[in-house]
Amino acid sequence: SFGYLENTPIEETIGKTYEALRLLGFDIVTNIDHGTDLFIFAVAKELLHKQKKPLFITSCSSTPLYIQKHKPEWEKALSHVKSPHLINGALIKHKFLDPGVKVVTISSCPAQKDEISAPNIGIAQKDVDAVLTVSELVRMINQAGIDYKKLKGVQNHKTFTTNSTIYRGGILQGLANVLMETKESTELIFKTVTKTKNLPMKIEEATFKVNRQLYKFARVHGGKMIKPLSLRMKKQKYDVIELLLCQQEGTFEAHEDIKRINHITHENTHILNNPLHNKTIANLDSETIDKLSIFEQGSHENIKEGRR
Repeated sequence: SFGYLENTPIEETIGKTYEALRLLGFDIVTNIDHGTDLFIFAVAKELLHKQKKPLFITSCSSTPLYIQKHKPEWEKALSHVKSPHLINGALIKHKFLDPGVKVVTISSCPAQKDEISAPNIGIAQKDVDAVLTVSELVRMINQAGIDYKKLKGVQNHKTFTTNSTIYRGGILQGLANVLMETKESTELIFKTVTKTKNLPMKIEEATFKVNRQLYKFARVHGGKMIKPLSLRMKKQKYDVIELLLCQQEGTFEAHEDIKRINHITHENTHILNNPLHNKTIANLDSETIDKLSIFEQGSHENIKEGRR
């Protein structure tokens, strides 16, 4: 959009986007880093208390809907932790500011609109009040007469944004680090065990050990990998399965682009994704973590009801 090439480094545009949002009337502009870190903390806690494995996790708002429709037998194994953007909204309203603040998520995922509309999903506490897709934001910027390219760019709000560097490794790496309760760890090495010929969809596996406890993770890229995963689950025992099912809509490409940006920006560092670096989240007590991050009982069923 706005005449930039698809492979334009994010450093050239992110500050302009923050400034455009300020010009549109948003008082505070931040990202969901805090929400993502608390998401990982809450998942780690849930995993340690879960007796029957595997635990299915996802940061994607559409995945619970997919499971309910196509794999209902997995629904009881689906994590009860909210998606990162809902957790971030809860943090802003109930930790940083007050419940009267209006929180808007900017996302490329239209499923988040359904997520905040379903009963008890972001409604009981009003974690997030509205979701704007990137396309809608672009239209708003154009309609407001904002010359995006001429913007100088601003920083996001420091009070509500982590000051950590961009960590490598993603959700499962962060989860492994929390389970090991250390700020330094060995990078998870994922091995591709199943993939498609012409599409960027695959299943990856990684194992690591904590105090003689062996954990096995799987990361599933793309909805077409669900059937191969079902077959592997008959032979393989997983502790955690992360579902990334939107590859056909470009999530995989975005994930690869994030890795490329991380490499360019921090090519001389070896820091792995670890919420323990985030003092704001690490200092939360167990009760607060549950209050801000866990769905009410039966909330996944309510997502399904909200779609009818």
